[in-house]
Amino acid sequence: MKYKNEFCDKRAKVLKKLLAEGMSEKQIVDCFQYSSISKKEPDFCILFGCGEVCHSLPREKLNCFGCYCPYFEMEVWNDGERDIIGRCAICSEYMTIFTTPMGEHLLDCTNCWFPHSEEEVLKNLRSVKKMMRKV
Repeated sequence: MKYKNEFCDKRAKVLKKLLAEGMSEKQIVDCFQYSSISKKEPDFCILFGCGEVCHSLPREKLNCFGCYCPYFEMEVWNDGERDIIGRCAICSEYMTIFTTPMGEHLLDCTNCWFPHSEEEVLKNLRSVKKMMRKV
C-alpha cells in the first residue's frame, strides 16, 4: 500500500503541473508515455535511472499513468492449490504466478498491457481528475 500512495502522490504532482499548463487530456496521456516521462520526470520511477521498464510492452506503447494498476488488489487468496499474494480484479489472461525462492506465490502482472493502453489511460485520467477536484 505504501508504494500505491507514493505513486499516487507523484502522479498527482505531475498531473497538477500539466493541468496548470492547460494541456488537453490527449496531451497529458502523451506526457505519461514512457519515452516522454522518463526524460521529463526522471524521479517519477526508480527504473528510469537504469533505463529499464517494468513490462514487456514495447517502450513506445508503454504509458506510465497507471503505474500502480487500478485493477491490482493486494490480498492473499487461494487458487485451490496454494495461497497467492495479489489479485487481478479483471482476471487478466496475462497474469502469471511467480514463486519466490522462499516459496511465496506472487501475482506477476509484467506481461499485462491493459492498464497501459491509451483507452484505459484516458478513462483513468478522467477518474483521477474528478477525484482531484474533490480534494
